[in-house]
Amino acid sequence: ASVQAAVARGVEAYGGLDILYNNAGGSTPHDDMVTVVAMDEFWRCMKLELLGTFLCSRFGIRALQKTGRGGAVINTASYNATIGTAGRDCYTAAKGAVIALTRSMAVEYAPDGIRVNCIAPGVVKSPRMTKFYAENPGHRIFDKKNRHHRPEVPSHLLGMIEIEDLTNMALFLASDESRRITGRIELVDSGATAS
Repeated sequence: ASVQAAVARGVEAYGGLDILYNNAGGSTPHDDMVTVVAMDEFWRCMKLELLGTFLCSRFGIRALQKTGRGGAVINTASYNATIGTAGRDCYTAAKGAVIALTRSMAVEYAPDGIRVNCIAPGVVKSPRMTKFYAENPGHRIFDKKNRHHRPEVPSHLLGMIEIEDLTNMALFLASDESRRITGRIELVDSGATAS
């Protein structure tokens, strides 16, 4: 009900909806392998990462359809969903589901002129990531198997990813310059998955 009300308030305030950006995320140190992770952590992750995207899309796309102008939906996944990442099974699975949902919605809503794309960031230089690493330096996510997450390994070929890099991609996907782009998973990972 809160998502539906939020969309309704936005539509009322701005006379409709043209762009929906589903940008939620939050892995915790409690994420783990499927054999040991607590089910509460699994459901927390699914609700935040997948259900949040699903519900915002449900009500947001209805609002986009009502305008008759088409529009853009941008989801946020993670490069973790495109590579194997030890110790983050809940987060990786949820973000993989967001990628699948993105592709499905791109096909379903193309007749309405609604484009649906996804940004899959790598490790972003942010206060949250810096804090996570400082508080959990021995966490399994920084294990040698996960070389892309270890700060001492130069897997970011073009430098660390900044929040502005994601903003620029979102602005492009929301703009008319991407009017023929839909169903894409845009990796903003500074070449991490290529190296």
